[in-house]
Amino acid sequence: MRRLTSPTLPPAARASADSWPRRLVRWLASHRPATFGSPALDQAFVVLGVLSLATIWAFRYPAGVDLPQHANIMRILADYNDPATGYAAFYERQFLTPYLVTYLVGLPFTKLFGALFGVKVILSIAALATPFTLTRWLQVQRGEPWWGLLGFPLTFGFGYHWGFLSFVFALPLVFVYLGAYQRLTQRLQARPAVVAALGALLLYLTHGIAFGVAMLVAAGQSAVQLARRWSWRAFWLTGAHFVPAFLASVAWQAKSHVPGIAAIEEWPPRLDRFEAFLSGELIRTPSYTAMAVGAVLLIVMVVATRPATAGAPARLVPFVVSALLFVLLPETVAGTWLVGTRMLVFVHLFGLGAFNPGVHGRRLTGARVAIAVVAFGCLVGHGVRMAIFNRELRGLSALIAAIPPHADVRSLVISTEHDSAAFGAMMGQTPAWITAANAGFLENDSGGYFQLPIQRPRGKPWITEYRWFVARGGPGTPTRVSGSMGPVRLVEHADDWWLFESQRPPAATGGLEVVRYAQEWRSLQVGRSLDGRPLRVGGQTFTTGFGTHAFSRIQVRVRANGQTLRGRVGIDDEAGGPTELVFTIRGIDCQLLYESPPITNNQVAVPFAVPLGGRRDLILSVEISPRCKDNKNAHADWLDLKVD
Repeated sequence: MRRLTSPTLPPAARASADSWPRRLVRWLASHRPATFGSPALDQAFVVLGVLSLATIWAFRYPAGVDLPQHANIMRILADYNDPATGYAAFYERQFLTPYLVTYLVGLPFTKLFGALFGVKVILSIAALATPFTLTRWLQVQRGEPWWGLLGFPLTFGFGYHWGFLSFVFALPLVFVYLGAYQRLTQRLQARPAVVAALGALLLYLTHGIAFGVAMLVAAGQSAVQLARRWSWRAFWLTGAHFVPAFLASVAWQAKSHVPGIAAIEEWPPRLDRFEAFLSGELIRTPSYTAMAVGAVLLIVMVVATRPATAGAPARLVPFVVSALLFVLLPETVAGTWLVGTRMLVFVHLFGLGAFNPGVHGRRLTGARVAIAVVAFGCLVGHGVRMAIFNRELRGLSALIAAIPPHADVRSLVISTEHDSAAFGAMMGQTPAWITAANAGFLENDSGGYFQLPIQRPRGKPWITEYRWFVARGGPGTPTRVSGSMGPVRLVEHADDWWLFESQRPPAATGGLEVVRYAQEWRSLQVGRSLDGRPLRVGGQTFTTGFGTHAFSRIQVRVRANGQTLRGRVGIDDEAGGPTELVFTIRGIDCQLLYESPPITNNQVAVPFAVPLGGRRDLILSVEISPRCKDNKNAHADWLDLKVD
């Protein structure tokens, strides 16, 4: 019998017969999800991963203390060039900073969906990447991979409670870098050295403290390896990979506003640091209840796994280094608080690699089940606390809807009521969610913190008067607010949250109304000098104008009809010593409209005339000239302002 065969199809026919669904199936088959080599571990990871994401996305607000501040700064960065916000006039950007990567990751999501969404994306990445990279690191070290599941609750531990967004985001990068460094020590070649160098640089640009810990761990491992077996090639290749991050660190430290590393405070450590060792992953401030819960969890893990110390230096060195840092580091280093206590996070993470379960067979299976159950229980408990916390913040959404866009907000929550039933004293920064949503200015924002990519200008002055006040408390809150802030109008009250508007008329002169201002010393004066005296420049007295102090920026809004802003500028005669100032006028888009020559003491007031060109908002700025060493006597006056 003759055998039937299928005719061979030409290439074009084969391509048409190979439909896109088949190609898609083949592509998906070639890109299978990452696996840990154990179906049970994979399944546990997926369940805990879904639960972790649920604690982020099933509730409106995350609970970290500083997370609202990060959202606010992220919104400023996203809307920096929008003239409607005025951000470019009152903030400066810096791109060489240890916090850069976190903000770059969140920035596109903030632009598209808002700052709250951007923060949640970063938390989601950390919630999955931390346990994933921890588990991979444990596998490479031949440790117990199931310990990695504890990375899920640890992601929502100490760093999360304090709202250290960049710190939390940097944790998985620590394990990525240590893995790259270990490959370098195993293959002393240029390519692994480059990969390790890039990992170190990326970690530095994400968070300086996490970078410092990882570098000390790598240096400790190098010392152990070189002591065992000296090699010049190993010495130079492992040492060279530190260079790019080291140079970035030197360039950062050379910036004028960065405090030196030697600026330390709060040492030796207080007792509360050691109390936080058991409670810090559960609540931001030590408590006996949290310490008891932490002790119970630790006992359960010890009884179930009977841990035994690992012998490999690659597993012991990270734990020993982090433990020494926890005991020895000051609490404040280079203007950064909670440095020493923060080391408990690394002790807990690296401790998972320093020990092996001392059980085998069925007992090991039971121990792994116990690890998964503890991680699951911690996440469920976190979810319950998140439900309570968001019920407490429910009224905040009504305030966001009631306040106008681009408003200046002062938080009174700390002075009224900032305790949470779920997380303790955590609500002091929550009004930053309002400015993060409405692109406004917040009184106590983090723009003065030297590591952020958004900075208050030189001198870090604060806006000193605000029209909108946010408070939290019971029925007596309006009385407390009016007693401290003066006459206010209740705008919105929802649950325990209150929004008030000041009833004081805005400062104004010559057809100009002050929208907001920032100056380095004292408060803006209207019709008076900075010291409250009559305005007097070059022996001449003036009846109208602003008395301010450089560094100064005043945003004014034109209320009168007219085409030109006229006035005079000068240094008030009350200035106690020589100084030299430069006055500028810009549009809200930062376009320069006027710049005075350098003006000195006892000089007559200098007149100016600026065509408005339809502009309604202007920025009046005063800075010391480059030839002036300091601004001790920088009493500046804007005089006889009028629009015609």
